[in-house]
Amino acid sequence: MTELVQAPLRARNLFLRNFLWILIPATIALVLLYLRPTLIDTKCGHSPEICVKSSVPWPDAMVVGLDNPRADEASYFTQNLSGVLAIFLPLALIFFHFRTFSITFKKWGSYLVTFLQAVALNFAVNEVVRSVVQRPRPFVFASPLSHGTNTANYSSFYSGHVSFSAVALATFVFFCLRMNFPKKWFLTLSFLSLILVFLTGLFRVLSGRHFITDVLVGGILGIALAYFTHRRYLKAQL
Repeated sequence: MTELVQAPLRARNLFLRNFLWILIPATIALVLLYLRPTLIDTKCGHSPEICVKSSVPWPDAMVVGLDNPRADEASYFTQNLSGVLAIFLPLALIFFHFRTFSITFKKWGSYLVTFLQAVALNFAVNEVVRSVVQRPRPFVFASPLSHGTNTANYSSFYSGHVSFSAVALATFVFFCLRMNFPKKWFLTLSFLSLILVFLTGLFRVLSGRHFITDVLVGGILGIALAYFTHRRYLKAQL
């Protein structure tokens, strides 16, 4: 009888914890995004001498001057594709290879919760770091007077596109690991995910929107936050 009473309570508490792990980070990120115009110091606009190419260390200095609008568009495509694949590829596997992977809608629902938690956490960490670091984008160093007065141009570190692509696809890869995917499938999906993250970073650099270190850190942190969420999920199952 006691077990019958406690089971709904555990389910409710689990739902509440999962919901808060999405709500709190997302709220922090949105608040910081809203406050960005008041938090950012447009230093390059009023002191352009400190924002010159010679002040940028190698290898980031190689990016200053790059400006490829098509690469910018491509980065949005690969970022969005990462999210779409991470959400809907498990569904496709349910319909077409359910016997091979043993994925159910219930398991997909649990995975979707961890996906949203990882994305929300990544969003929050990204905005916190951006608000603290306030690194100008590469094109600001090419023309500080014309671009240095816009607060939106001080969010170079670290790349939100790459970190989202990394956290989304890494969460999917960890899900594949939990589902004991066949080794061939697991390695193939992991490799394709890595290529998509790499392309997102490459396009962000070629577009002149991010430095090389921005995309490297974005990828590493995205994977790290996905792993943290994965470990938290495993701990909750104990």
